[in-house]
Amino acid sequence: MTISSFCLLVLDFSVPLTSHTQTISDPFGSALKIHPEPSHFTHFCDPSEDTFQQYVRPEINTQLSDFCINLTGITQDQVDRADTFPQVLKKVIDWMKLKELGTKYKYSILTDGSWDMSKFLNIQCQLSRLRYPPFAKKWINIRKSYGNFYKVPRSQTKLTIMLEKLGMNYDGRPHSGLDDSKNIARIAVRMLQDGCELRVNEKMHSGQLMSVCTSSPIEGTPAPQMPHFRK
Repeated sequence: MTISSFCLLVLDFSVPLTSHTQTISDPFGSALKIHPEPSHFTHFCDPSEDTFQQYVRPEINTQLSDFCINLTGITQDQVDRADTFPQVLKKVIDWMKLKELGTKYKYSILTDGSWDMSKFLNIQCQLSRLRYPPFAKKWINIRKSYGNFYKVPRSQTKLTIMLEKLGMNYDGRPHSGLDDSKNIARIAVRMLQDGCELRVNEKMHSGQLMSVCTSSPIEGTPAPQMPHFRK
């Protein structure tokens, strides 16, 4: 396997929050990140090399709370001028096709925890009456991979703690989807340098989150296609 034959797609959603609860609504900040994951590597690309960021206009809880604005730095004007979730998902898929993911390059999605895929994307697809995208049904939960590889408890796998334990500071604004994904990519790079084999360890099956045996052979994610609307 060559340096360019396998990619990691690091994904992070920012979602509307209040100071007490997590609101179920459109995830309005998403960031996608590519990074090569070679089996036998000699160097790594810059984690900032290839990115995608797009805001999503909420259609249910349309007004951002002051807490959410202060936490993420995202403004009401930015989401008011944004496209709806189906439109943004189409742009994401077009970008992935442009990068030839699933065709020229094998790839796996990597996230910081389970919620981005099993909650945020899953619930948003339901709200938008979209079928769950087949290419997003399996992913690498880096918190699980980190905990298993470095033999640390779950409480030590938060993003800022993982960075700190690896001797790195957070770069950018915390809770920004793009900046979070770049920092997640930095952790992934370090883990690969330390000899970790990052493998798919979670999936969605019949609408439910399930674990995947990490001893399974490495396999690529399907080429991205826009999901159909539900009837």
